[in-house]
Amino acid sequence: MHEFDELLRTTVDSGGDLDLPSLVARSFGIAREDQLTVAVILGDFAEVHERLSLMAGSRLIDSVLTPSVGVLGLLEAGETYTVSVWRSAPGVSAIVGVPPVTDERWRRVERWLRALEPRVASVFLDEEDFEGICEGLTTQGRVEVSRLAARVLADGSSWTRGWPEDRVFERPTYSEAIAEVTGFASIRTLTLHVSDRLMLHLRRSAGATFYSGDFGLFHDVVFTGLVDAARRRHELLVNRQRTPGGMPTSALSVELGIPVFGQPEALQQLLSELTDQHGMGVAVLHRNPYLHLAVTDYVDGSNFDVFVTSDSELTIFPGYRATVGSLARTADAIGDRFAAVAIGETPSARPPTREDLFTTG
Repeated sequence: MHEFDELLRTTVDSGGDLDLPSLVARSFGIAREDQLTVAVILGDFAEVHERLSLMAGSRLIDSVLTPSVGVLGLLEAGETYTVSVWRSAPGVSAIVGVPPVTDERWRRVERWLRALEPRVASVFLDEEDFEGICEGLTTQGRVEVSRLAARVLADGSSWTRGWPEDRVFERPTYSEAIAEVTGFASIRTLTLHVSDRLMLHLRRSAGATFYSGDFGLFHDVVFTGLVDAARRRHELLVNRQRTPGGMPTSALSVELGIPVFGQPEALQQLLSELTDQHGMGVAVLHRNPYLHLAVTDYVDGSNFDVFVTSDSELTIFPGYRATVGSLARTADAIGDRFAAVAIGETPSARPPTREDLFTTG
């Protein structure tokens, strides 16, 4: 078991101060290849801990819940490790562990989280949130990029680029790397170096990995930035359901980086993306001159209408039941596939009527 895991368990058992930067400072060695993986999700802290404990099944050694953190002791191939759930903000939790994001132990946790949707949901960061974290790091020194992964706007394919360390040529700054893909692709992950102070991996899916350096800086800018972005997303999506006789004054919008919905195949891709979501049913109510979809989440009964009336934006009108998790996983699936720049709120000039819902194109 890693020293971080041991210290976390000891601190929980003794009722000590559960301060993440302090735990890292006391357990990570300067010379060792330590790293800490973080994922921020939408979900009630205690419920996330309880559900993950159930999903772990026979791998679960023990489970401890305190007012601020829940710790799961897990066994994999004879090795014990912990995954912890941290109370972060109302409706927001952070999953923390030492396994690398590419490690099967962490990927299994990610599969558990996906299986729990829509009780929990990931957060596909708005472009402004993602860039805001990077810009926050630039106040602490030169921010260089050693690796970039992106999604091509035109066809949704993956694109990567790396810049090895070179004594003659400097790696590009964050701004220079972004300039290389602007208008061509949407950033998904970045490996960043903040002068000689910090090395990390930042993910658009509200996740990050601390590799080395000043964890206090990582916590204050990156970890806190992810939590703040998730908190804003939760505030945007909570209590969105319609009320009988009520007239919604606003709807949700997913703004894209390019006018992709002008292409007929993109609309078919949208249908496929939604129907591929577990337990999601989609009915096409209108196709021309605009696309109108009735979406039902059979997992928790949520329902909403999706309208595409613009080549670069779609609108979501929540129904009489519309949970945060269901709205989040729908908006995120669309945003991730079509490289959305923002998921926000838009004025509702007129909500869909009953006649709209049953009109065919």
